[in-house]
Amino acid sequence: MQVVSAICWVPNRKGVVACACTDPASQTDRLATMGRLTPAYILVWNFRDPIHPEYVLESPHEVFSFQYNPSNPDIVVGGCYNGQIVVWETEGLETMPPAAKQQGKSGRGAGGGWDDSAGEEAITPIIRHK
Repeated sequence: MQVVSAICWVPNRKGVVACACTDPASQTDRLATMGRLTPAYILVWNFRDPIHPEYVLESPHEVFSFQYNPSNPDIVVGGCYNGQIVVWETEGLETMPPAAKQQGKSGRGAGGGWDDSAGEEAITPIIRHK
């Protein structure tokens, strides 16, 4: 089970919201796992498709706070539970054609590049931190 730790409207995008999800662990449990990489995610949802996230921001640790840059909304900064700061660059994702979110026959997907092959199951792009 995951809980929402932070939520934010995506600037300049009507009906798009981003949510950081974390484990509802106690302070003792968190201290016991400190120092281990446990990937966490910020899910960016568009109300036009509430079933599939538009894209996902991946972090090496749980994100408890994040903010879009007010002067450049393509840059997102997040604060992790361990004190680390992570930065993502999302430029071009909202203008990506729907076909570009398709997984091609080569097996490439979120981690291996875009393929505009038609007829394949849609995947959600995952953006790694910088």
